[in-house]
Amino acid sequence: MKEVWKDPVWSSVIAGVILTVILSVGQYFFGLLGYISIGAGWVWSTFNTKIPIPLWLLIIGIPVLLLLVPVITKLLLDKEPNFTKYTCDHILGIDYSWKWNPPNKFRAEYRFDELTPRCPTCKSVLNIDDYDGRLVFCINDSCKWQWPLASQRYAFHHPAHRSDAIDHSSKVNERVMKEIDRKLHTGEWENG
Repeated sequence: MKEVWKDPVWSSVIAGVILTVILSVGQYFFGLLGYISIGAGWVWSTFNTKIPIPLWLLIIGIPVLLLLVPVITKLLLDKEPNFTKYTCDHILGIDYSWKWNPPNKFRAEYRFDELTPRCPTCKSVLNIDDYDGRLVFCINDSCKWQWPLASQRYAFHHPAHRSDAIDHSSKVNERVMKEIDRKLHTGEWENG
């Protein structure tokens, strides 16, 4: 019997016989075949019904519909919140850019992503590295830019506030994200 099931022809024949038996039993007990045939006839007649449409309606209607498509898509695209236009800023002496990820089925709110630090002088991507001793530096060897907060790394505002010290790359990113969040909530991003 195993060899019969391995053969594609015989297995299809057996599967067809089993399906026929199941449908026959279902028809006998539930009487659905009449309803299925009526529904199929209704669908067929719907697609084959001839309806007279005036020629002027086709001549005017099709171009109008084609012209409305870009207008409708433009209206739908403008549904994004205003803050999604805020994609760059000068924070902590560094030019930052990012993009906004729209909500999806896993997240209900917008989220910024791909936070990219750039040199304010030459626009190269900056290296933020904890192991070099410089923390923030330009990867362009010919650029002489230096991070203006390098001297304030270990005591940012007040020596007593050691938690404000920017001494690790995660703290740089954390401060930048908090500043972006602050500007969003105060509306300050719109003035800059």
